Amino acid sequence: MTVPLPPEGDTSWYDWATEIHNDVDALKVVAVATPTAGVWPARPTADIVFWVAGTDTTVSTPGAATGSDVIVLAQNEVIAIACSDMTTAITAGAAKAYWVAPWACTLVGVKATLATAGTGLTTIDINEGAGAGTTMLSTKLTIDSTETDSATAATAAAISDNAIAANGRVTIDFDAVGTGAAGVIVYLTVRR
Repeated sequence: MTVPLPPEGDTSWYDWATEIHNDVDALKVVAVATPTAGVWPARPTADIVFWVAGTDTTVSTPGAATGSDVIVLAQNEVIAIACSDMTTAITAGAAKAYWVAPWACTLVGVKATLATAGTGLTTIDINEGAGAGTTMLSTKLTIDSTETDSATAATAAAISDNAIAANGRVTIDFDAVGTGAAGVIVYLTVRR
């Protein structure tokens, strides 16, 4: 899909960026008119990544670009995977849930939540590949005892293998579960 671009000097880029933001297909690679210094207003576009042509630089707003062209490269997408029902206590085990990537993408973030906190640490692994797959995390995702969100974990998860192939199968393992923990949702933040 081609999205009409604002003419150079037009300050309505935000409306244009919003239109692209709302149309994921348009985010593959779209050329943008050369920005003129001081013309592009600073607006929040944290979920869109801009590449400064001819450099290895990425910026989060077009106004931060210094190159002659800016290209929209990618947009983060969050995939929420319900790994259990919301009320039954979970049990440890492999491949509790899975997702098949419809396109090749890069894993840029992981998070997990519980509907009901457990007593004891809940440890979650994310794997890609056939069968048991290969872990994508060098430090597994954890939810601390009596908490419901990995965002507050004492030890943050670390991604070691971020490439997900087109049609790649991503599985979720519960390596350890807190007593009474229920309602697991795993969130994968990916970039195409």
